[in-house]
Order: sequence, then C-alpha cells, then structure tokens
Amino acid sequence: MNQKTKITTSNPDARQSARHSIMEAAALAFESKGFQATTLDDIALAAGVARRTIYLHFSSKKEILIAACIEQAHMFLAEVKSNVPNQQDFPKFIADCLIYVIENSPNSKLFMLKIAEGTSIDPVSLYFSNQEFIQNWVDFFEAPYMEAIDRKQINPDIKLVKLVNWFGRISTSYLQYPLENETPEDIRENVKVFLLSALRFNTYQKL
Repeated sequence: MNQKTKITTSNPDARQSARHSIMEAAALAFESKGFQATTLDDIALAAGVARRTIYLHFSSKKEILIAACIEQAHMFLAEVKSNVPNQQDFPKFIADCLIYVIENSPNSKLFMLKIAEGTSIDPVSLYFSNQEFIQNWVDFFEAPYMEAIDRKQINPDIKLVKLVNWFGRISTSYLQYPLENETPEDIRENVKVFLLSALRFNTYQKL
C-alpha cells in the first residue's frame, strides 16, 4: 500500500479530501465526455489517485455521480442563501428563491438533469429521497416561515416540509420540461403569480 493510500484511509481529513477530489474530477469528466463514456480510470487520472483508491470511497461510477450531485446540490443551496436576500414578505421570498433556482441551476458545475441523461437515475427521486438535503432546505426556510405564520401572511395549514417538497417539484418540473417560447420574463411572472396566489392566505388574514 503506498503512502497516499495510507493517508486516505487513516486520516479523516485526508480521506474526505480524496473523496471530494474524486467527485470533482468525476463532475468535470461527466460534463466533458458524458457519463457513459467516462471510465473509472479517467476519473482516477483526473483526481490524481489510484483506481483502487476510488473503491475506498465508492462502489461504482453511478455511486460517484449520485454523491457528486448531492454535494453540488448542497453547494447550490449555499449559493441561493448568498444571493437571494431574505425579506419580510415570505411568499415573495419563496418566489425569488424558486426563480433563482430555475434560472441558475443549469449553469452549476454538475447540472443533474443534464448529466443524468442516459442513466437509470431519476433526478427528482434522487433529491427527494435524500433527507439531509430536504432538511437543509427546511432549515433555510424555517425562521422566515415561522415569522410569516405569526404575521398571518400564509395559510398555517401549509406545513414547511410539504412546502419544501412543493418548491422542489415545481423547480424540477420547470427544469425538466421547459415550455417552448417561454422567456425568462414569462417564467418569473408565472412563478410569482402562481406562488403568491397559492401562499397568501387572505381569508385567514380577515379572521
């Protein structure tokens, strides 16, 4: 066993670094060559590790893809947090977040809906089966959601977890099945009209 392998197996930080390098290399390879054409040898070479080192972290190329996509999704959430300012109008905040996801996720380093073509992976199922990913979005929306409930801005029957799932399904639907001739301005307007009317609870405000 060489020194690099010893480090990745015995040092938690180095092991995590090697895992991350493998996912980064795989992301670049999948984008440039496609998933089917990329080999584990391609990934190992790009990551600067031995092929056997990959098997210390992943059992297959498909597992690397899944892990890389979930990692990218976490990083994209951090991007949303940095670029979409919170505001007192919670329904508008949700709409702004959704618009940001629809407009910017196709430009992310590993856009799952593109990379998954030709694989047996269902992107929607992948994201919604990852409880950590769902929980991170719940945590992101929790404080403004509770404030919105206190202000009677939204229907209190809309539970936060269901709202997050709804948010995700709308965004993936737009990304998977874009409407022909729909401009970015059309998307923004449609999202705002749909979400704002669905989330605002005027009847509750009058009680």
